[in-house]
Amino acid sequence: MTSSANGHTVCCTESILLAARSPVFSAMFEREMEESRKNRVEISDLDQEVMQEMLAYIYVGKAPNLKKMADSLVSAADKYALDRLKVMCEEALCANLNIENVSDTLVLADLHSATQLKAMYIDFINKSLWVWFELM
Repeated sequence: MTSSANGHTVCCTESILLAARSPVFSAMFEREMEESRKNRVEISDLDQEVMQEMLAYIYVGKAPNLKKMADSLVSAADKYALDRLKVMCEEALCANLNIENVSDTLVLADLHSATQLKAMYIDFINKSLWVWFELM
């Protein structure tokens, strides 16, 4: 089986593993869908690096570049229902939350129903407001 991301093809050894890790892939392979008939998954909305990182997570349960790719990976994790990867992304984004990225992080949290990230955002804003008020 092969999978393709933005014109790049990545070889996947087992559709069974993809299906076991992701209910979205499972649905693709269990039903009479194009992916099942062609034994090929075409993913046009992920770039190759994100696709490779997602596949690394699916195959070995780890995402080696998670810290630098968490903002991109959270979208892929949400789309393909990789709940543990999504939580890992949220944790990485929470750890790096700062005044420069707080608004972008809120957008990500809202787009992907990232409840842990939303809670951290609210806490960050509340703490920042208290600091600001104390300075006044």
